[in-house]
Amino acid sequence: MRKTLLTATVCILSLLQTQAQKIDLRSDSIDILHYSIHATVRNLQGKYIHGKTLVQFKSVMNGLNKVRFDLLGLQVNNITQNGNNLTFTRTAESILINLSNTLAKDDTTEISISYSGQPQVDPKWGGFFFNGNYAFNMGVGMGSSPHNFGRCWFPCIDNFTERSTYSFTITTDSGYAAVCSGLLMSQQVAGDSAVWSWQLNQTIPTYLASVAVGKYVFVKYNFQGAQSTYPVWLATVAADTTKIKNSFTRLNNALQCFESKFGPYLFDRVGYVAVPFNSGAMEHAANIAYPIYAIDGTSNYETLMAHELAHAWWGNLVTCKTASDMWLNEGWASYCEALFMECAYGKTAYHEIIYEKLADVQLNAARNDKGFRPVSGVDSTNTYGTHVYRKGALVVHNLRSYMGDSAFFAACKHYLNQLRFSHATSDNLKSIFQPFTPQDLNAFFDNWVYAPGQIDIGLVAPPIFSQGNNKTTIQIELAKQSRMKGNSFSNMPIPITFKIYSGNYSTSFNLLSNSHYTKHLLQLDTLLDIANTYFTINETDTTALARTMTHRMIATSGTVSFPNELVSINVQTINGNKPLVIEHHWTEGFQNDELRKMGIRLSPERHWRIDGGKNFQTDMKAFAFFNYDGRNEQFLDQALLKNTTHEDSIVLLYKPFDSNVWTIHTDHTFQPGNNANDKMGRFWVNNLQKGYYAFGIRDGSVVGLQEKGKSNMERFKVYPNPTEKYFTILSINEKPAEAEVYDMNGKLMQSISIHAKATKVNTETWQKGTYLIKVKGEDIQTIKLLVQ
Repeated sequence: MRKTLLTATVCILSLLQTQAQKIDLRSDSIDILHYSIHATVRNLQGKYIHGKTLVQFKSVMNGLNKVRFDLLGLQVNNITQNGNNLTFTRTAESILINLSNTLAKDDTTEISISYSGQPQVDPKWGGFFFNGNYAFNMGVGMGSSPHNFGRCWFPCIDNFTERSTYSFTITTDSGYAAVCSGLLMSQQVAGDSAVWSWQLNQTIPTYLASVAVGKYVFVKYNFQGAQSTYPVWLATVAADTTKIKNSFTRLNNALQCFESKFGPYLFDRVGYVAVPFNSGAMEHAANIAYPIYAIDGTSNYETLMAHELAHAWWGNLVTCKTASDMWLNEGWASYCEALFMECAYGKTAYHEIIYEKLADVQLNAARNDKGFRPVSGVDSTNTYGTHVYRKGALVVHNLRSYMGDSAFFAACKHYLNQLRFSHATSDNLKSIFQPFTPQDLNAFFDNWVYAPGQIDIGLVAPPIFSQGNNKTTIQIELAKQSRMKGNSFSNMPIPITFKIYSGNYSTSFNLLSNSHYTKHLLQLDTLLDIANTYFTINETDTTALARTMTHRMIATSGTVSFPNELVSINVQTINGNKPLVIEHHWTEGFQNDELRKMGIRLSPERHWRIDGGKNFQTDMKAFAFFNYDGRNEQFLDQALLKNTTHEDSIVLLYKPFDSNVWTIHTDHTFQPGNNANDKMGRFWVNNLQKGYYAFGIRDGSVVGLQEKGKSNMERFKVYPNPTEKYFTILSINEKPAEAEVYDMNGKLMQSISIHAKATKVNTETWQKGTYLIKVKGEDIQTIKLLVQ
């Protein structure tokens, strides 16, 4: 499933967690063979169902005389076995049933349970819903324990491992259709009611069983799959049939893609049913509950379509054994969004989806999930969190790069075939994948799957060039940096792409970085224009590292935002079409002793790398805005600012490419937030340069430090401030100067020549707000002006 509400934290009582563990043990005593669900879902405004479920099961132990089924809230009317009434004990969530006879191992029997009432919904996500002309279930309860939510509408053993086949007989009002998992066996209309019978012949856990009641019609066709021809049915209201055809125009592409990569589709039918659920979709087997908002006649939501379809392999065919390994379902399905885009549109579209997930993980995963977490072994609160979905997808992407396409997809097919209609753990996946690659998957899983955090790779020093005989040799030295990890990935190679640009020439090299520090010699059969050469690492996302990066050509002046790099620039002047690379590394920059001597601690969480082509400094003049936010543990700069009470202790640091020494950057305006203690604000850099930028904090007094460009005496003053119609710039020493007035977005409002002691400026046409006046005399002085 894919949800739009993933960040709420739900408190789960330890008692419920203990009960969930006991539920999992019931498969050691009985094996459910088949559920035959009979339900009456009429008069939808009453929000009421009447049901009878026949449960056929086999004893897997001697002396079985009691069974316990899960059923949430609904009233149990009677229970029978072989026509005999059984005694039972009812709790709010389960039924303990005394059998009429003691069963030996391999004995089979059937129990009939009649019930009625108003089904429940989960406080966070999922349940059984009544909404206008619709009634439908969503089989996961995110805020419940266990998360399986078949029990909200029929009695069952509700876990990930107990599988069975299903039949559904649903009675509706005439004019309504009931759409369930599997194949439609019959439909009968008698007077004001209709009876719909469906059969699912493949075994699934209870949370994947489904029903949806509405005024449905079907869009039908047959698809020639890799192994067989099977029906595709899309259920929606009559008015939306054209929309659903257009929104699912690439469903066949997705089917072809996943069958070619993972093996044949093995369920009776491909089915989607439209439901009025605004928080996502649910991968019910052969009958995906799909939100009406995503059936808009466009391809805007086709990755959602692909995500749910991918569960036919990752989740439905092979299910995670426990919720703590949910990434085997959701991380892989999330990855398949990108895989679908690759099949349908090409590799560039694939990398765009991977990069979007990478940016979200770096910025939001720790915030949403209250800390850095591994993708395997998650707690109940984070079963459906950002780490499981999005970081899980990145881990799959990295595994593909680590193994190579041929080995990776061969291993996928073998895993899914060997464990089909069963369940798995992360260890199962690792052991089945290992024979397909010479790479050590123990190291990969220890670093990417079982441990929190990420890894980054950076240039230790500027590349060294040598040229001769029409060839260019480039020596690069790389080092690994960890984001919230206790190890350095030193025991496993990491595939990366190093891309070189020089004028109209570009090339890339796939590199394996096996140790903490590594040197590479790259040889090119061409003479590069070295002065016009710049680099990126991993632009094509060979491995999802702890970095976000944008490479963009800039042709015009104006504001350019880089949201994934958490920086924006305002281009003042530009000469031609110029490249700009902005990398946001979510790791600490390489430290040097000079900072420690000055009592400055480098940010442990991030730094930037800025690069571009020839004449970067002369051909493009741009402001840059570096924002910081350390208000609490949910924000990126909290670790830097947590022991600081005054923001004037934060500094912006700069390091050019030809130096390993950080220095305090001075050609900027420091703009704290609403006050000097709210731990949020920005640095307005006057002239963006190539090199590295980072935040630092003064941990102690720095005696005698004089920052270049600062002055102890203000040479210019502005009054009145605030103002309504005009202001005057007063020159204290009466020396000529130039002033520029900018709005808070960096837009130049006016240039002013100061040749007298007092220079008056009219503001009657200006919008109300805050402006910055940069006066350039013997040094640069910045004055904040408020226009009311």
